[in-house]
Amino acid sequence: MTNIIEYGVSQVLQAEFDMLRETLSMREYQGGRNKEQNREQNREQNRKQNRKQNSGRDNELNKKYAAKTIDKLAQYVLCRNYGKACLELAYLCWPIVRHQDYSKGLLDFFWIQEAISPSRFRSSLYPLTQHDLHAPSVTLDQVGLVISDAKQDFTVSASRVMLLSALLELLVGNIPNIIEDIETQLSGADSKCVGKLAKYLQKKLYEFLKLHLPTANLQQKYRYIHQWIGENGDVEKLNDEAVLNFWISATNVPGYVKFENVLVDIVDYQFAYEQVKVAREISFSQSDLEHTSSQSITPDLEEDQAAWLYETIFELSEDIITPPIWLVDKPKFMTKKEYTCVALLFGLRRAVTQFPLSVMRSEVFGEWQNLIIQQTRDKSDVLIDRPKQDYTTYFGRLSDWRKQAGNTLLCCAAVLYEHKDVRCLGLLSQGVALMIERQESQDFSHMLQRLVSTLENSENKPELTFTHISRWLLQSKTLNNFFSLAKKTLAKNNRVGFKSNKDFHELDIYEQGGEQIVQGGKLIHDLNQAVFQQLANKNSELVTLEIFFTSDLFIFKGELEKRHGLKHE
Repeated sequence: MTNIIEYGVSQVLQAEFDMLRETLSMREYQGGRNKEQNREQNREQNRKQNRKQNSGRDNELNKKYAAKTIDKLAQYVLCRNYGKACLELAYLCWPIVRHQDYSKGLLDFFWIQEAISPSRFRSSLYPLTQHDLHAPSVTLDQVGLVISDAKQDFTVSASRVMLLSALLELLVGNIPNIIEDIETQLSGADSKCVGKLAKYLQKKLYEFLKLHLPTANLQQKYRYIHQWIGENGDVEKLNDEAVLNFWISATNVPGYVKFENVLVDIVDYQFAYEQVKVAREISFSQSDLEHTSSQSITPDLEEDQAAWLYETIFELSEDIITPPIWLVDKPKFMTKKEYTCVALLFGLRRAVTQFPLSVMRSEVFGEWQNLIIQQTRDKSDVLIDRPKQDYTTYFGRLSDWRKQAGNTLLCCAAVLYEHKDVRCLGLLSQGVALMIERQESQDFSHMLQRLVSTLENSENKPELTFTHISRWLLQSKTLNNFFSLAKKTLAKNNRVGFKSNKDFHELDIYEQGGEQIVQGGKLIHDLNQAVFQQLANKNSELVTLEIFFTSDLFIFKGELEKRHGLKHE
């Protein structure tokens, strides 16, 4: 399963880990290079056959850190679980800094001598054990280095030193003057300086990671969802049943009291999972290209790969479009109450058709739960027997929203018409589609297509101009009637940005607002279709909205009693 902790990790931080993996050993580099020269002289005849194998082995020898060490460090950092490592590093550095006459200091230990393997670690620190040193005193045992002062003993395992060295190298590369800070803070004889340094390292690392990792709360949520899905399902097959089961199982999990939070977080998690998956596919694709670099890659293959990457990233980016809350500003395309009706749909976008029942449940029972939570905060008895609306009422509200949205589109078309902007024709057609019966709307759309096709089929194929629209108004009574309707609708609109010519804004904003309203109408249409398709597939039986609501009411009532102490009237 794709590892969700990789989500949101910046390219900079990923590059830091890659550089640590590729860091060459100062001790091994020269010897490894000489060995390679001798090997080439002695095995000239077999070089082509063995080159790949020998190169890989020699490269591994020349690396300062084992790959598994950097993987472990990355896990600590990405999971923000680096507190213990910082304390271990502080304790390890304490005797090295305090007894530099014998240790030769941090630079010599970690970089020149590279005393980071268990055997080299022991041999490098052995001289410290041969002297009567205090504050701290040091001894070596089977586990590693025992650092002692008057208050306590602390053991740094020899098997952990390579990881601590990699952590120090990460700090040195990203935090200015960190070596000087370590040496200054560890100059004291009291072990309190070690604890203070450990906290200082954690603070500096946290400040660095703020720029390169998602928030700790978000990571924790994603890891919990990731673990639950791994135990209870498949991320590739998430559906409404999984959302409901997750919520029911998370009764006492902070952040998941509300059903809507579960839905939104699962949708966000799925998007994060897809991003990590695509990033891995791109990485593997690049590795394959490097592996086959000696082979010829045709321009068609490169074009196909570029097209796949563009389409994949574009599809993912559709899900992170900022919800158009600006529709309630100036011009005022809709009221806040109208926007609230479709806010969740705008937030979820494509996921609406994947989780249609969850969207419906969130809008109906989520609203009920919010009211219960508010009463609980007001310390009043919660005596709510059922939600204010059922599923039938909810879809009635959405139908009303579409009609009002159609009116707004007609207003936008009228504004553009007054400014003789050809974009008025498209907005008029879309507004009509939301307002009137489907057959009449289709007839009107076909009529517009026939008019536009007369331009496309002409010899010089001129671009559509407002002159063409004016001419068509003389030819088509239907088109004239709908533009007249648009003007009348605008005349009745007292919202900001639609009152009069002096109140109009830049014309582009009316087109952009219209596009978002059309998207809202499409989301409602898609939700409606997806819900009824789901109900039709329930146990091969026809389930009505009323029957399904009654079933869900039983489930949610039981869960809300557990969470909020809901009482029956």
